[in-house]
Amino acid sequence: MTNRFSPDEEQILRKAVDVLRSGGLILYPTDTIWGLGCDASREDAVEKLIRLKGKEEGQGLIVLLDDVNRVERYTRAVPAVAYDLMELSEKPLTLVLDEGMMVASAVLGPESTIAIRVTQDPICRELVRRLRKPLVSTSANLAGGPSPTCFADITDSLKSGVDYILPLRQAEKKPPVASTVIRLKADGQIRILRK
Repeated sequence: MTNRFSPDEEQILRKAVDVLRSGGLILYPTDTIWGLGCDASREDAVEKLIRLKGKEEGQGLIVLLDDVNRVERYTRAVPAVAYDLMELSEKPLTLVLDEGMMVASAVLGPESTIAIRVTQDPICRELVRRLRKPLVSTSANLAGGPSPTCFADITDSLKSGVDYILPLRQAEKKPPVASTVIRLKADGQIRILRK
């Protein structure tokens, strides 16, 4: 089997995973917009990310997974309809599920919910696969500020506050696509939080 990543991409992936494993922060392109990321299981890394972003604790953070089969590792409550929603969604989908677990406490939202997106972006999937942990994915903006439409929109304070910026897709000017966010309760109740 041939490697689907170029030598440059391989080097970028290795560097990013090394930074993540050491508790560092990365700035990276996702399947939606540019994101700030860290190992979602490390309390120290998540706290550092929240401080850099200026985000209030208790709001929760989205985590990326590389495979739908891994969702059950991070929540005790996966209604069957969750798999249908993920399969049928035509754009990136974040599910807010009950009883999050195996992540840093600050990743969890109100009532211990966890926001999970199974990413389709090849680089993001590979980062998660190699890290073997969920990857935090929060928009690369200061809390309350506008989400970046491209890399150039990201503030210098965020760029200088991370440990590694992935040198990929920085010249792209495509319009950002935010994920659909659905609150899915353990009993199957569905509420759309963001279309």
